[in-house]
Amino acid sequence: MPEPILSIRDLVVEFATEDGVVHAVDGVTYDVFPGETLGIVGESGSGKSVSQLAILGLIPQPPGRILRGEAEFEGKDLLKMSKKDLRRLRGGQVAIRRGRSPSWSSSASRTRTDATTSIRTSSQVGCASAR
Repeated sequence: MPEPILSIRDLVVEFATEDGVVHAVDGVTYDVFPGETLGIVGESGSGKSVSQLAILGLIPQPPGRILRGEAEFEGKDLLKMSKKDLRRLRGGQVAIRRGRSPSWSSSASRTRTDATTSIRTSSQVGCASAR
């Protein structure tokens, strides 16, 4: 079996607020292997965005704080990378793509075009390959 491209282990993120500590992410773990696509779904406020922002170094610290966890992309520890190195990585090799509600798309062709655009942007493959 190939090695994962992205490996997240036991990610824990919290925020200090005037009302106390908010535990935004608690123990998230997953792998993404070559050729796979991962969709993270959940209710509003469940930590989807915070977990992704954390692994890309985009959580304001303070008030946010990564308590523990590992986040490796192609063997590089994202949580220990310098801000400069993370900036180089973001948008080119790693990016967050926000989803839309199911009501946004009324046709399969619009959904396919939307998915194809996402693949081309993040993987830099041709249109035919993305389909």
